[in-house]
Order: sequence, then C-alpha cells, then structure tokens
Amino acid sequence: MEEKDLFGSLDLTRSSSEDRLNPLNAVLAFCGLPNMTEPLRYSRAEVAQKTGRNGAPVWIIYKDAVYDVTKYVAEHPGGPELVTDEAGTDSTKVFHEAGHTADAYTILAKYKIGELHEEEKHYDANGKKKKIVAVKPDGQTRSCLNKVTCGLLG
Repeated sequence: MEEKDLFGSLDLTRSSSEDRLNPLNAVLAFCGLPNMTEPLRYSRAEVAQKTGRNGAPVWIIYKDAVYDVTKYVAEHPGGPELVTDEAGTDSTKVFHEAGHTADAYTILAKYKIGELHEEEKHYDANGKKKKIVAVKPDGQTRSCLNKVTCGLLG
C-alpha cells in the first residue's frame, strides 16, 4: 500500500529514510520548501544589511551562526548601542572580549536563525578557527620574493 501525504499525492515510499521518519520534511520537499532539519543559510552580505538602520532587523554573526537579536537590543544589560554597534557584522571576537557569562551564551542561543553558507564559514564543527592554507596556482613553484632574490643573486 502506498503512503500518501495529507493531499494524497506524495509517495513517501520513494522518499529518503529520514523523510519517512519525519513526514513533514517530505511534504516540505514536495512543496519546494527547505528541509526543517537543515538550518537556514545566509551570506555575510545578507547579514551586513541587517544593521537596525531604517527599521531593518539587527543580525549578528557568532562563530558562523546567524542571530536575529532585534528583540533583545533594548534588554542588553550594557545598553543597546553595544549591540547595534556590531549589527550586521561577525561579532565573535567582540563577544569573547566582553567576558560574557554562561547566561549570555544561553540567551544568545535563543536568537539563532541560521548559519553562514559553508564556503563563508571561518570555524570548524567544533567551534575552532579554521586554518586558512594558501594554495599556489598550477605551475607556480616559487614565491615572488624567491624570484626577486634569485634574480638579484644571479
């Protein structure tokens, strides 16, 4: 017997095992909507537009996660300007330097709305800063400094 969604048109037997466990995700996929188990993804450029100016929401980035802190700005114990000064930016360093308590991290978690796109992330899955390794273009074996030095020395 064929499993069907509320509208009688979705064959869940052909869906992934995850979708069979959560029929809501199968219905969302059928409607062309994002999977509820996947976080929403944003670009740094999108976040940069959320500065609180002209009625815009206030978003910040903390360790590659995106937070909409619009409703929290007025409640911030240090004053709203401490939050709005960082609006639209990666606030990870500033957040750490402020010496926030464990409660602050709990409060922040309530405002998470998504994550950055994978290619824009600066932290690994454990929250550690990624090491950026420069890749030399094909065929380039010496740096510019080496070429200049070798050219001067003969």
